[in-house]
Amino acid sequence: MKKVQKITFWEKYKHLVSAFSTKALGNVSFRTGNREIIQANKNAFVEELGISWGDVLVLPLSHSNKVLSLSLGTSMVRDSGGVYKSGGHIFSAQEIIHNNSEWQSGIDAVVTNVQGLFPIIMSADCAAVGLFDQHTGVFAMAHTGLIGAVNKIVPKTIQCMVDEYGSDCRNIEVVLFPSIRRCHYDLNMSGVWELIKTDSLTYYGKSNPVFADEKFDLQGLIRNQLIESGITGEHIHDTNLCTVCKHDMFFSNLAAGNTEAKKNEGRFASIMGVRNEK
Repeated sequence: MKKVQKITFWEKYKHLVSAFSTKALGNVSFRTGNREIIQANKNAFVEELGISWGDVLVLPLSHSNKVLSLSLGTSMVRDSGGVYKSGGHIFSAQEIIHNNSEWQSGIDAVVTNVQGLFPIIMSADCAAVGLFDQHTGVFAMAHTGLIGAVNKIVPKTIQCMVDEYGSDCRNIEVVLFPSIRRCHYDLNMSGVWELIKTDSLTYYGKSNPVFADEKFDLQGLIRNQLIESGITGEHIHDTNLCTVCKHDMFFSNLAAGNTEAKKNEGRFASIMGVRNEK
């Protein structure tokens, strides 16, 4: 098993970096484990891609539908670990289907045209969604789970690319990084679903197939939203890797098992960005 796997769909763009880590690399989140080992894992991940941790942008994830816009020339402050602190602005658009102040406290997507900046998503079941427009040079990363998908974080990210960076949806290419899939996403086991179920089914419809048989099709909902936003089917690439089915390869909160095991479950990384042109 490779420690770092590049997105082959985007290998045609030599200046574009896109990849994800596996368990062979190790945990990349400070939420559990030895910090020195974890930082070494982080450094090994980015160095494999020819960048350094100082080039990385870590978003303060909270399952929000907030999209950070960072245009060229915008000042930005990150802490020593690369975590975003200030700069740019939050893009305002799209209705929110279920509002929760705690979930809305963070930022779960970024749109930028800054070369040499590499947004990274650390997850253990939620999907990282990467978007790239080769014509404008703008790219984006969105952290998307049940809450973010229902609250349309991906369409909002696309709208930011169009409204603020001049992208044409027909030129935007999308990659769905490894995440939990319908085969294991049992809504009956989700406490979150009980909180958002009424609003979700009211908005999307009780007969919507993405919620059929109490199984959530995360990739199906994202794909539907992409098509509705104007992305062409041929520009959507799904890695087709389930973090639960492939628990030997990826960290997975669901596959970890009991509450104590979940606390100790690590995270793998998904990253993308555009190298500085020489």
